[in-house]
Amino acid sequence: MPLKEDLLRKGYLPENLPAAFSSGGIAAYFDAHPPPDFLSRHGSPVRPAVYNASKRGMTRRTFSLVHPVTGHDLAEFVSTRWDQIATFFGQSSYSLSVPSHTANADRALVICSHNELEKTRLARLSQYRFIAKTDISRFYHSLYTHSIPWAFHGKHAAKADQNAHSPEVF
Repeated sequence: MPLKEDLLRKGYLPENLPAAFSSGGIAAYFDAHPPPDFLSRHGSPVRPAVYNASKRGMTRRTFSLVHPVTGHDLAEFVSTRWDQIATFFGQSSYSLSVPSHTANADRALVICSHNELEKTRLARLSQYRFIAKTDISRFYHSLYTHSIPWAFHGKHAAKADQNAHSPEVF
């Protein structure tokens, strides 16, 4: 399947939701009624549905489920710019979680599993006496939209070109 359809069908809902929850209907709707472009309108925000779920270690974490309009627009944005995004992620020699689109996978984008991450971490870091490790609580809720172009294009370039339809900075 194309990346956009995979993102709506297999990447829209968080993987920690039970299998009874599916975004297949949302993907089928947008497949049958393809919008010409983005659906979101500036000045008309839609709120996410907030819920909490259990996490490893008997703790809980707050999650958000974006509105289907936002989900469509995110899928459109990522699929339109996937080559640039994949190239950007591929530049890091440190990250073990470089996403890749694999057509027959369970999820739209595949990253290193927690099990594989732990094995690799032990293999790479066993030579060091001390290791600093962080986990940013509520990461996605604290991510500002302007920080994405800052990270991708650099702060100076992103501030210099703030046009929402810029072909250079997105």
